[in-house]
Amino acid sequence: MEGTGLSGALVRLQARFVDWLIGRSLRGHFRAVYLRCAAPEVVGLLPSLRFPPLREGNREVGQAPPLREGNREVGQAPPLREGNQEAGQAPPLREGNRARRNDASPPLRDGNREGRDEGMLPLREENADSVPPAGRGNLKEGVGIGGLSELGCPVILFANHHYWWDGYLGYWLIRAWGRRMVVWMESYRRFPPFGAIGALPFPPDDPMARARTVKRSVQALRTEPATALLLFPEGTLHGDTERLLPFQRSLHWLACRAPQATLLPLAIHIEPSYHQYPRAYLSVGAPFQSAATEPTDWLAEAAGAVETLLRQTRIDARAALTDDEHTARGFQVLLRGALSIHERF
Repeated sequence: MEGTGLSGALVRLQARFVDWLIGRSLRGHFRAVYLRCAAPEVVGLLPSLRFPPLREGNREVGQAPPLREGNREVGQAPPLREGNQEAGQAPPLREGNRARRNDASPPLRDGNREGRDEGMLPLREENADSVPPAGRGNLKEGVGIGGLSELGCPVILFANHHYWWDGYLGYWLIRAWGRRMVVWMESYRRFPPFGAIGALPFPPDDPMARARTVKRSVQALRTEPATALLLFPEGTLHGDTERLLPFQRSLHWLACRAPQATLLPLAIHIEPSYHQYPRAYLSVGAPFQSAATEPTDWLAEAAGAVETLLRQTRIDARAALTDDEHTARGFQVLLRGALSIHERF
């Protein structure tokens, strides 16, 4: 946090508070947040930097097999706890397949949190009758996107800006990727703790402060591979969700000065139908490239990429209701929020 004079411990404390505040706000106002990425894949990173698949049990070497009958073929590893079965008896499906730990460890059905912080959400979000505790969503550690083959590549996410929630939703996505967010914030002076999670001041009445922020952003993109810059090229929040405003030159300017960064279009849509609380959708498109030589044409193509992505996201959001229907359209649950009254009763 530039110019605050705060100690590292206090900055970390502020980051934890802002993170909790954003997570609490999202869970209190949305039924769920869904994510879809273009050509999702798990990339060859270190285990601590990789998203496991959401629906395949997230099995690493030495982990217990899925808790379903019939999954233990010949030669497959037996349950990890001794004494849970007699000769010829099938192992218990709920309580027996824990790694060898102390007796106080929770059963897998209560969150499957082996080796994770207690606050994180389970990777398998199949129980719609419970609202999980605050945490990192059901995406863990890092995600591979088509064209983003290694963590050593910084990212510029450029998105539409139709909702007050856009910054919060973008933060939660970047957080799930395990990257360091950078975002320009006009109202930074009123909310300086947001600087602890990567917000930089971008006041409309202070060109020097804006120039410093742009300089720091370029420096981060050039020197910090884990940086993810969240940018709203329209330049202002507006409520006309059926169209985009013309993109300002900031996106093209940044792309020219940080060519090593991968440009990813991001469509943000909030769908109010079907539930008491709206659902939020994040769609990340394929890496953007353009052969246009004129900045105006280049920006028009970038806006077209977001607009096309947004249009398809809106169509799929309105056609899906259940988790299975969302899965069929390529969405993953990034965060589960508040249940509707009819679901609670």
